[in-house]
Parts: sequence; structure tokens; C-alpha cells
Amino acid sequence: MKSSTSCTSLVDNNMSTVIENEEDEENSIVTAYKPDKVRLLLTILLTPLTGGILLLFIYWRSDWRLKVTHSPCELKEATKVLIKDQYKQLFVEDVISTSYERRSSQTEEIYRNVSLRYFVHKEVRYIWENATFSRLVGLEKGKECAHFHKISHGMPRSEQTSQRVLYGTNCIVIQVRSYLDLFFNEALNPFYIFQVYSVTVWMVQLYFLYCGCIMVLSTISIALSVYETRRSSVELKKKVVSGSKVTVQRGAFTEVIDSDDLVPGDVIIIPDHHTKLECDAVLVNGNCVVNESMLTGESIPITKTSVPNVNTEMYTPLTHKRHTLFCGTEVIQARSMNQESVKAVVVRTGFATAKGELVRSILFPQPLDLKLHRDGLKFIGVALIIAFVGLGFVVFTYLYHEIYEDMAITLLNITTFCVPPALPAAITIGNVLAQKRLEKAKIFCMSSRFINFTGALNVVCFDKTGTLTNDGLDLHGLRRAENGRFLKESLGSENLPTGSCLTCMATCHSLHIIDGKPDGYPLDVKMFEATGWILKDPSTLMPYETKFEKTPMAIVQSDKGGEVAVIRQYTFASGLQRMSVITKSEDSSELEVYVKGSPEKITSISKPETVPEDWQDILEVYTRDGYRVIALATKKLDPSITWDDTQNLSRNKVECDLEFLGLLIMENKLKPETIPAMKILHSANIRTVMVTGDNILTALKVARDCDMIKPREMVIRITAKAFHKGNPLEYSLRTVPDEATLEIQYTREIDPDHPSEEMRIDIEEKMYHLAIDGKSFGLIRRYKPELIPNIVRRGTVFARMLPEQKTHLITDLQDMEYYVGMCGDGANDCGALKTAHAGISLSVAEASVASPFTSQETNIMCVQKLMREGRTALVTSFGLFKHLLCSAIIELVMILFLYYIFNGLNDPQFLYIDLGLLVIITLFYGNVGAYPVLVKRPPPSKLMATVPLLSIGSFLIIQCCFLTFCWLLMQAEPWYLKWEWDDQRFVWDLKGYENTMMFCMGCLCIINSAITFSQGAPYRKHMFTNFLFVLCLLAGFILTSIIWLWHGGKYNLFTGLFDHIDFPSYGFCLLLYASFFINVFVSLSCETFLIQDLLYQKLRPKMSRPKLKHQRLELELRHNETWPPLDTTLIEGERFSEKGNGALIQGTGAQSCDTHL
Repeated sequence: MKSSTSCTSLVDNNMSTVIENEEDEENSIVTAYKPDKVRLLLTILLTPLTGGILLLFIYWRSDWRLKVTHSPCELKEATKVLIKDQYKQLFVEDVISTSYERRSSQTEEIYRNVSLRYFVHKEVRYIWENATFSRLVGLEKGKECAHFHKISHGMPRSEQTSQRVLYGTNCIVIQVRSYLDLFFNEALNPFYIFQVYSVTVWMVQLYFLYCGCIMVLSTISIALSVYETRRSSVELKKKVVSGSKVTVQRGAFTEVIDSDDLVPGDVIIIPDHHTKLECDAVLVNGNCVVNESMLTGESIPITKTSVPNVNTEMYTPLTHKRHTLFCGTEVIQARSMNQESVKAVVVRTGFATAKGELVRSILFPQPLDLKLHRDGLKFIGVALIIAFVGLGFVVFTYLYHEIYEDMAITLLNITTFCVPPALPAAITIGNVLAQKRLEKAKIFCMSSRFINFTGALNVVCFDKTGTLTNDGLDLHGLRRAENGRFLKESLGSENLPTGSCLTCMATCHSLHIIDGKPDGYPLDVKMFEATGWILKDPSTLMPYETKFEKTPMAIVQSDKGGEVAVIRQYTFASGLQRMSVITKSEDSSELEVYVKGSPEKITSISKPETVPEDWQDILEVYTRDGYRVIALATKKLDPSITWDDTQNLSRNKVECDLEFLGLLIMENKLKPETIPAMKILHSANIRTVMVTGDNILTALKVARDCDMIKPREMVIRITAKAFHKGNPLEYSLRTVPDEATLEIQYTREIDPDHPSEEMRIDIEEKMYHLAIDGKSFGLIRRYKPELIPNIVRRGTVFARMLPEQKTHLITDLQDMEYYVGMCGDGANDCGALKTAHAGISLSVAEASVASPFTSQETNIMCVQKLMREGRTALVTSFGLFKHLLCSAIIELVMILFLYYIFNGLNDPQFLYIDLGLLVIITLFYGNVGAYPVLVKRPPPSKLMATVPLLSIGSFLIIQCCFLTFCWLLMQAEPWYLKWEWDDQRFVWDLKGYENTMMFCMGCLCIINSAITFSQGAPYRKHMFTNFLFVLCLLAGFILTSIIWLWHGGKYNLFTGLFDHIDFPSYGFCLLLYASFFINVFVSLSCETFLIQDLLYQKLRPKMSRPKLKHQRLELELRHNETWPPLDTTLIEGERFSEKGNGALIQGTGAQSCDTHL
């Protein structure tokens, strides 16, 4: 059995274990449990005693259900495990015990019966091995590259059968729950359970019509939620579930099997054209051209070559991704250099594959917490407390009058007012309407629940290439080098000189002929097109049409007719930052190597005498001007090396002792929408960060061009180097020692547009930007992690960042309590897009399924559109919470006034308030567009904060004063007759001045609540643009006025329906109307001018203390005279001035490092 070598398990008293997985940082605590008959019996006995409430609680909490039926035990005895992940989420999983047979590969006889115990958590299998549970892995760990060539003959069927028991089926199963299952799961939500309780109480009081309407409304709300949940599951299943027939090698024979039956170790035969991979496999023979848009979002053909047959190199999918075919990708073309088939060894299956990991990230996302949801529950708790105050008042009233009949049901009825029935439906509809508006703006959302997050964003990270700048690159020129000196620059493609540089540009790429034209990375396409050469596909040529003795990988033909064959390709690796090819010209017997890559890497592997001494100065000139610079190099191979020998040459032997050829300068222009979008974000005080894989100086130039860094603002570049025992560390390695000396240097960066001016830095405000590359970021994150918050707080440019480092940056920002957005084209940003609070993909490829938002407009203007809609949705949700909570409390106050005289509201009156006013009005509450301007002050993201509480509190005080004024004013009228309670008519006849006045004035207060909390500018358009909402308000006001003012005597239509009674004085009615309009004016003025404008917009920013981590850190940094340590050196805590030197800091790393350095 194979368990993860990157996982360690720490056993605690043999009852629990900590599984540390450094690959995906999922550290989980696993605790063992076994059945306990005593606990189970007690649970069965307590269930009827609690009226079934215990069952509800253990249904809501799976960990409670486990603890009341099972007891802790040793891991080896466990039948269930309780898992606590790194997000403190709890899961209960079953431990499965089985066995399988191991047979001899020669005799097929059973020689061992292997027992197997495992559990499955988040679709990953953990097996019992070495007295603990460890993650099961395939062949991706602990294997030399040569191992895959050794097993390339395939495995026997018997071994494949036993492996299938161990690894399970090779399929990515998306469980689509039935409508009935989803319905009951939603119906058992605590909110709807409370609704069931409320309906039961109301039915006892004979409010049948009202109960029926509430049940219909709740059913519709549940059905909408069930439909959206199932629709998302079905769409995901359609996108990811697949299967096919594959051909596998069985020794000297082949066999066609279902892809579901594949296991690690199987050898599959890759067909020539258009095959979809159903597993992760290592290529052991031949080359493939694949489309990895499912994983990367980039529909660019990528070349995969066979893994090197060497024992000195350990295989990992990340390091050897150019030799790995990933599940879900499409093989466009497969070709073998010999007569054998193109073969690959399966290394991972099912959810362990790259595609499976992508699907797992969707099924089990990082729990992102918007305080609105938690505060909503707290608000309901506050309403419940108010209801209990009302309970006390009712109890006192009943006991004071010594009336005990119906007291119990009355008390229960009071508690039903704390949860508005329309709340979930109204918020869901508001988000759905926002989602529809986004679709009109060509922004598509995976789920409407993500929209509220975008309203709270205060940091947005941007990729550079394809996001801020155009995808394509234009050739600016070529700067050749000869004899260790740079020659004059050749500008434009028409002035490119012939020679080695031109041949390198024509051959050192990964282009392929797709649909009759070269296709591949935009940079490679532009570079090749500039040469004017022709690319040929050897597989389409007849033997007499080629000038070479064997079939090469590719053939390029110059404009003069000469041909060059590419016979071996070492594809681009982000860790190495280069690619290379071995070529042969038709008129030469020698083999030549051409290499292109980052100037830093190419110069380090070139002969020193061929590299100009001023190459760094020349490079800096171009990168500061925003150009993308690529270095070219070449060398001739030893004449004894033949065509066949090249297939076994290691990369390190080829890419060394090169002759430096020069620098290729490519121009990458900003998209026209970038600068206007940046100005909008900056005007709204949104922090922008660039995170790119490009050169740091190029990134700084782009940051200045797009106004991410203002002219003459200070930029401090941080550079880190690590030393172990006095020797520099090879940062290209994935793992580095646990202890090292870290040298950190802080350098001023000069603005090339203002080189003679001193960069401005405000000592009081400490206004500066930090810039850092991925290597330094990784070293500091490992050896000096306490500096990361400082860097993240002021970092603006993060360059040369690997995909996993982009994800680390997002999580570091989230740890600082930022709400983080990420905008990228999906190529290397998938991890960051799905980790951010709001990931916005500018790619419509299949990989965008991992991003919550996808924009069809491929520019960053979509960010401000999304944020405006998000703010609208967030303010709408806040307004709905406040409106519905205040309406519920107003209704409670009405009831308490009436209960004081033993009156109440009848069934139609409740129905009119809750259905006619609350439900219908709130359903259209969110049908309002976003405000056209993104303002500086973001909307509040917490309900349980000073401003929202004052908003609700002040409004309720005003309404209580208004209702009390109306009550006292009515009692002072000479015609007033007090309603007398009669135990024979209480339920059926509630007619009285008190009932009619309180019902009508209470309805007007609820309408006032909808008006007051319909906030317009600066987050939403004005209320009057919401035609349906205004129409409902007018209809409610007019109908309530008719009920209030109608004087029809015995012909009054509302007498029997609402227990209406005519008021003898129109003057009194008009006086109350005047009071109501004063109430509306006071309420609006208090909410708009006092609460929102004065308190929230003006006073609160000045009076409030920093509460969030990044705010507190900013305050510390402003008062920290030693940070940043510019032009200083710190050695073991000592500080002295020494301009140009760095800071030497001794750091100790953690036990696991997952930063690809």
C-alpha cells in the first residue's frame, strides 16, 4: 500500500491523530470513535422526553450525533472518525474495513490476503498504516523518473484488480441529491423549524388563512433554494463527469478497458488525435500536444515530452508537469519518434488527479465568512430578547387582572414575532436580481451568495499579462551580443539580422500546426512570425518531402529555403525559467542547442566570456521602460553525440556552457480600459496589488503606467538571499533546509520618468510601496514569517510569483482581515481565483468553473461593475434585515398595546400586514440598480455594529413614540369608548377604536420602515427608479388609508374583514395623518442625515479606533521609526548605518515547506 510521503501523522494517546499534508496545507485532527450502547440507549430515552427536539439538534450537528451514540476509542478500533479541518469545520466519516488478494505476477497464485481499513474525507481516501491514518497516494511520490520506464510494459490483470480495491474507481463522482432529499434538508433548517412552531401556535389560535399563506410562502422559498442547489450540482456534473474506453498495455499484449477501471501503474496507449485524458499519467514514450484549458483556462497547445530515464531525479507532478498528462486535458496530437506507440504510466486517478483537485476545491471551498450572515442570526437573537421582554409584560398584565385563560398560547404567540417569515425569500430574490443585472453586464456568477462579498472588497489583486496588459506581444527589437559586447539594437522584425539569433527565434518555441497555422503561446507566435520562416509538421510530410534521415519533432524553413529540424525539446519550466531545443540543419552534421529564457537564468548558465559585463544595466534600461526581455543562447554539441543519443540526454548536460547570443525585446501594451478602471478603484479608496510572473522591473513600469504607483512615490524593493553553512541555497529546489541565514536587502527604486528627482516619502504618513519577487517572498515566508504582515500591508508589486505563491499572497491578505478580490485571465491564477473572496476570471474556458465570477469582457473594467453591484446587494441585504426586523418589532408593539386591554389582531389583519405589506413590498425591495459611481466609503459589512444598531434603535424609538402618541391622543378624545373585554367574544369580535387605530397606524409605520431603509445614493439608485417597489408602497398606503378613513356605517366593506369601526371625527383622523407624515420626515432625516451622513460618513472615521488587523498594523507602522529599514543593516538585532547593505536575519523554518523556490 502507498501512503503519502508528504504527510506526517502525530498520534495522541492512540485516540487521535493530526494529519499534516504539506502539499495542500490541509492539516486535520482525526479522533476515533466506536459504538456505545449506553449512550445510544440514553439518547433513545431522552428523545421523547424532549419532544423530539434532541433529534433536531443532533441532526443539525453531526459531531453531537456522533458523541451521543459513540464513545472515544483507540484509532485501531474506530468505526467512525471525527475530523476537524484547518478551518475548524467538523466532519464525521465512516471507517471501512475490507481486504483484497495479492497474487504473484508470475504464477497468479494468492500469496497474501491484505486487510484494508480506510475512511474517505472530502473525496480523499486515508488508509490505516503504521498505526495511524495517512493519505493514500499513487505513484507521484517517492519514485525516480527511471521507475516509470521500468514498468512501461504494463501490469498483470490480477494486480490491477487488487489495486482497484485499494484505490477505488477512477471516476469523479458528483453526488446530485434528489429533490425530495434536498427539500427535507432545507425544511429542517432552524429557520423553517421555527416557522413550523409559529404556524402551530397560530393554528391553535384559529389563524387558518394566515397560516396557509405562510406555509405556501415558505414552500416557495424552500423550492427556490432547492432548485438553485440542484441546478448548480447538475451543471457541475455535466462539466466534469466523463468516461471512455482506453487501451492498456498488458506485457506483450494490449487490452481495451473502461477508463473507470484504471489504477496507478497501468500503462495506457495514447491515440494519435483528439483524446481526452481520464487520469494523470507520465509520458514514457513519444510526444503529445495537449490543450489544458480545463485546468489553466488557457486554450494554448502545450508540448509534453517523455520523462527522462534517469535514477538521480525524483518525480513530482509539479516539477515534471511538462512530462505529465493531466486528467481532463485533451491530447490534440500524439507522435512517437520510433515505431512504438505513445505510452504513459498512470500515476493518479479519480479525485487525486489534477482535475479531481479542481473539482474538490469547488465541492469543498474555503469557508469565507461575511459577518452579515452571522450578525443576521445575532439580530434574530436580539429580536428574541425583545420578545421575551414582551412576554414579561403580557405575564404581568394577565396576572394583574387575574386572568389565566389562554395565557399560555398568548405567550407562545409573542415569541413568533422575532423571525420575519419573508426574510430568506426576500434576501434570495434580492441576490438573484443582482445576478441578473450582472449577466446583462456580461459578468456571470456561479452562485448568487458570492455577490455580497464583492460589496465588502477593499483589496483587489491583478495579474499583469492578459489582465492589465494585452495578451499579445509585439516585437520591439533585438540586441545581439558578440565577443562579450552588445551590438547596436535592431528595431522591428524587418531589421532582424540572419544568424544564430534568428535561428534561435525560429526553433526555440513550442508551436504546433493546428488547423493549418502555427498555434501556441502568444509570445512564441509573435517571435516566430517576426522571423518570416515557415513551420512544417513532419507527420504530414511524405518521406521524399523531408531532407532528414529520421522524423523530427518539427521542421522550420527559412525564407531562403534552408531547413532546420527540431529533434529534441526541453519544454519551458517555471522553476527553471527557460526552455531549449536540440536542432540539426540540413547542410550541417553537427547538432546545435538553442535556449531562451529569463536573462538572469540564461546568463548564469552561459560562458562568462560571452556575457557582456553591462548586461544587467542594459536589462534594467529595457525593463524599467516596461519591455519584456528574453535572453537567447546557443552551443554546439559534441560531434560524437548522434540523433538517437539526444533522446537520453539530461537537461542539465544540455543547458550549460552556453554562448550568450543577446536579448530579445518584446513590447506588452496596457489595455485601453486599464487606466480608467484603476482611476475608478483608486478614487474609491480600493487598494490595488499586482501579482505577476514577469520581471519585477517590468512589473514596476506597468504599475507606474497604470497609476497603481503614483509619480514620484517611493518604491522600496525587497530582495532576500538564503545561505546554509556559508553556501548560497539553490532556490530552484522545492525544499530547503529548516535553518538558514537570511539576507534581506531594502533598496530604493528610481522612477525612470523622473530619474533626477528624489522620490517623495512622507515621514508622518509613511507613504511608500514595497516591491518583491517570488523567490524573496518564498524565503521570507519560510525563514522570517513575522515580516510577511509588514510586506503584505504595504506590498504593491509581487513579481516572478509562481501559481502557488499567488495563492499564498491571497491567504496572507485574508489573514490580515482584508476582503480580497482577484482578477486574472485564468492561466496561472486558478488557485488564487478560487481562494479569494471574489475571484474574477477573464477567461471563459472550462477552468473558470473554479472562479465565482467570469467576465466575457476581457478587461478589468468588470471589477468596478461587479463591486458596484456587490455594494448594492450588500446594502439591500442590510436594508432588508433592518426593515423586516423593525417591522416585526412594530407588529409586536402593536400586539402588546392591544393585549394590554385584552384585544388583538384577527386573522385577516395579520394576513394583510405580513402578506399584503411585508411580503409583497420586500419582494420588490431589491429591484433597484447599482449607483453609477464607486464611492470612497464602503458600505458596512457588520450588522452588529454601532451605526446599524443606532439606525434600528432610533427608528424603533421614533415609531414607539408615534404609536404611543396616537394611543394617548385617541384616549383624550370626548367620543372615545374604551373596549371592554368579554371572554365570550375575544376570538371572534375585536371591534374597537383601539384595534382599528393601532392596526392602521401600525401598517403606516411598516410602510415608513420600507421607505426609511430604502437607502439610495451612494450605493443604490434612488428609490423612485424602482417602479414596482414604489407602486407597492403607494398601493399599501392607499389601501390602508381607505381602511382608516372609510365611513360606510353598516355598509363598510372592512367591518367584517378587519373588525373595523368608524371614527366619528375626521379631524382626529387627519391629525394622525399629519403626525404620520411628520414621523416619516423625522425618520428619514434621522436615518439619512444624522446616522448615514453625519455619523457613518463623517464622524465615525475620525472617532473609531482601528479594529481590523491591517488597520492596527498600519497604525504601528506609521509610528515605527525603524521600518522599513532603508539603507540600514540589522545583524542579530544591532542596527547601524551602512548605505547599500542589507539586513542579516537568522530565521528558523517550520517542519514543512510548500513554497516552490
